[in-house]
Amino acid sequence: MVIAKKKLLFIVDSLNSNNGGAEISSLDLINRLSYEFYIEVLCFDDLLNDNDLNPGIVFNQFKRNNLISHIPRTYRSCINPFAIYKILKFLHRFKNFDVVILGNISDYTSYSTLPILKLIGIKTIHIIRDTMLTNGSKVLYKVKKPKQAPRKQSIIKEIINAKFTFNPIRRIFSIFCVNTTDLNITISAIMRDYLKNHNINSRFVHNGIEIADKNIRFIKVNHNNVKRILMPSRPSFNKGILPLAKLAKSAEENNLNFEFILTCEKKYFLKTIRKFNPSENLIFKGWINKESIKDLFISSDLIIYPSQYLEPFGRVPIEAMSLGIPVAVSNYGALPEIIKDGYNGLILNFENTKQCLKKINELFSNKEFQEKLISNGYETIERNFDIKITVKKYINLIYQVINAK
Repeated sequence: MVIAKKKLLFIVDSLNSNNGGAEISSLDLINRLSYEFYIEVLCFDDLLNDNDLNPGIVFNQFKRNNLISHIPRTYRSCINPFAIYKILKFLHRFKNFDVVILGNISDYTSYSTLPILKLIGIKTIHIIRDTMLTNGSKVLYKVKKPKQAPRKQSIIKEIINAKFTFNPIRRIFSIFCVNTTDLNITISAIMRDYLKNHNINSRFVHNGIEIADKNIRFIKVNHNNVKRILMPSRPSFNKGILPLAKLAKSAEENNLNFEFILTCEKKYFLKTIRKFNPSENLIFKGWINKESIKDLFISSDLIIYPSQYLEPFGRVPIEAMSLGIPVAVSNYGALPEIIKDGYNGLILNFENTKQCLKKINELFSNKEFQEKLISNGYETIERNFDIKITVKKYINLIYQVINAK
């Protein structure tokens, strides 16, 4: 006797993998879950490639309303009648789903969708991948060496960050909506603790990745003794672009044969850091898609991730560790959940340029230490961040919601 698969509907703003790590993680999760469940996707954006989703997954794309798209995100993410209407119409016309999973609401799919689905008797799971539901911007720390999740960000600071897009009811409204769901899942322990500070209960499941073949490790390209340091990220202050620029300038002043590679165009770097003259050892590669970034990773000697805010997870470090590249990260957000300083990577205080440069130089001068970080890093990914482990945890949680009375 063949047992019919349980039916899941994923509702997402976007699955375009060029948009960032959240979309890539969502794609990986949906594809893996499709082996256990029948899955349909309702998306308000197009896919980057038609083959991004497994053949058995039904993809439904809805167009966005241009009028709504011009309304600030802090308002449209609360109530978007156009998106709600399309979702309800779809659910009325088509199949009965055992669970509806909403992926990281923060843009077009509004928070008010959650209580409406609950009202009509649909079981829901909400995956929270960032702090946007409680703030109009990234969450910054008040201390330089954070040990725990920051408390609530002040309304005054939120007004300053949001400026004319500030929505006075957004935080209260979004928290109310999120608490009506059957289950909230977030992506790190510090995110769970942060949400708890806002009276939001959640379970955390770390993101996972497809682990690279072990044979790819230790394969390094000789760059005429030039050490290549890669920061694969957007040029923003929160992502640590300023500490990186200072690090590059200091390396040049100390005649260190380092290249600092950025995956952005020079004009965006200069737009972000005004009145800063970039050093000659800063190499601008421009935006690189996920298919091409792997080669850039492998040709690098170190990946750095100097986030200066509550980093919800940190996909870049685990991708680098999977490929056998040493990583250096800051101590912000979930990064210490991935990296143990001196064991599988480096945790650096990027605000102390001199100290950072010294530790990076020591790493490059000690081949045995490099091999230790690479080996322990790969084992860490196998043990904790394999996509198979992530999916198994999601399957258990989904069945808990399905079977709950």
